[in-house]
Amino acid sequence: MGFGLEQSIPSGTIRERSNGLARYLLHNADDKTEDGHNLADAIVQDLVARTVGPMVRVDYPELNRSLERDGFTVENGVLRRSLPEALNLPETLDEVHVLLQHYGFKTSEGHLDQAIGAHGRGEWASANAQLRAFTESLIDEAAQALDQGMGHVPPAGEARWQWLANLNPPFFLTQLNEWRPDG
Repeated sequence: MGFGLEQSIPSGTIRERSNGLARYLLHNADDKTEDGHNLADAIVQDLVARTVGPMVRVDYPELNRSLERDGFTVENGVLRRSLPEALNLPETLDEVHVLLQHYGFKTSEGHLDQAIGAHGRGEWASANAQLRAFTESLIDEAAQALDQGMGHVPPAGEARWQWLANLNPPFFLTQLNEWRPDG
């Protein structure tokens, strides 16, 4: 296996070893290699270089999109970060899901999951449509939550958006160009 993990990963089938490696990396996300690089990054980089190489975009488009979604790109067979490590893109996406679940925004979560799935498959129009549906349902569910069952929320659409903009404090801020008084 390399990287000095032979004693940390169980033996067995490829699937068992792969799952063991994934579990180890998830529980030891801050581990470093001997030269100070992130261990998970080094392992993925090694696997990409040895298995898919420079043809990842052509031969493995779904893997390439998944890597890009996680903030990586493959250039000449070498895995590189395309975004600063400080963004922690996969964890940021998880935080969005945590918040949607915390507030019970099931419809919004469903649209987001469908958008992510469509993007991963390269179905751009479907991803775009689901992102629009996600945004609209997020605003609708937020309005319902802010109303707290009082029954003051107008029907979905511009009237609801106007209601949100007029809340005290407002949900939409004109100074951030989220809303204009003319709708």
